[in-house]
Amino acid sequence: KPVGAVLHTRNVPDDQAADLQRQAREIIAQELPVARVLPGHDVLEFSLKQTDKGQAVQRLREHVHADAVFYAGDDRTDEDVFRSLGEGDLGVHVGDGRTAAEYSVADPRALANVLMGMAALRRRHLTLTENL
Repeated sequence: KPVGAVLHTRNVPDDQAADLQRQAREIIAQELPVARVLPGHDVLEFSLKQTDKGQAVQRLREHVHADAVFYAGDDRTDEDVFRSLGEGDLGVHVGDGRTAAEYSVADPRALANVLMGMAALRRRHLTLTENL
């Protein structure tokens, strides 16, 4: 995030976090009215450059010449990535709520189970292709 900032309020009591975010929004609106403001889980992101995680993932894909992308996320800012994924890609939303991701799991432990299952399938595939 070369042209932005994030206010993290994870360890702040809810009432204080809400007040801090309100104050930050007011200051940004007054001082930088062109800034993009994006709320997330215990964060408030401010950005001057109009970019998002979806654009960043697509640039990374091009840079490394990736045929497919696996992306997991649990925040509102991850939705841009889920919307940018195409055929052959895999997006997994972690947690509750509406999402643009093709798949969703309940929590990080469930995501870990998905990743272990994917690793097991990959090992089996590599073993089978070595024996051909």
